[in-house]
Amino acid sequence: FVAGQEELQVAMECAKFFGVPALFAEVNQWVAAHLSVQNVSSLWNFIESEPLLKHQFGAAQVDVADADGACFDFHIAHFSDLITTGPANDRSEVEEFDASAGARAGLLHELCVPLMHRLLSPGLLSVPST
Repeated sequence: FVAGQEELQVAMECAKFFGVPALFAEVNQWVAAHLSVQNVSSLWNFIESEPLLKHQFGAAQVDVADADGACFDFHIAHFSDLITTGPANDRSEVEEFDASAGARAGLLHELCVPLMHRLLSPGLLSVPST
């Protein structure tokens, strides 16, 4: 049903309107299967904004992907790329953190504040403090 990221919102609206849990599962599956450095922050924000996507679908759909967990794991695994990749950052110019130049957020800046807190709070990332 979902062929691209631009169709996720339409799928959610249909799922809500018609009450079709399989569409929620389809959105979760699509998100978990199509994560990339370029889209992971916007997709995680989307998952966060749609509480029904984090709802447990019950025993009948045990094999439904955990898109929220997949987004979290992707951010942990690709944190460096998310900082240094983006329209404002040229990877060739970003070799290490330079406090005098300010923090370069890359695509990570798209992440909403609650998700950034969730990402940093477990202590799984090594982030320079100076």
